[in-house]
Amino acid sequence: MKKIIMTLVLLITLLPLTNILAAESITGTWTGKLVTSPGTELTIQFDITQEPNGSYSALLNSPGGSGIKNIKANSVVYNSGNLKLDVTELSGSY
Repeated sequence: MKKIIMTLVLLITLLPLTNILAAESITGTWTGKLVTSPGTELTIQFDITQEPNGSYSALLNSPGGSGIKNIKANSVVYNSGNLKLDVTELSGSY
């Protein structure tokens, strides 16, 4: 019985750590709406990947007929829970 209690205590202690580690991954597709003018929105997607050296890269796309396809972000910085992407080609950042 003592072993079971110790195992449960260990699992309860480590469970929040796994959530913190899982939350650190920013890779994948981020989708949102960009208001381009009052009443006009554009769906945008950042496809973020992690490079072998640990840095990140991103491609910007807009599904639909906007013509924004596979535009490379000039920089992707993730530090202390803050994400910043710069897309010079479109004079924008997030």
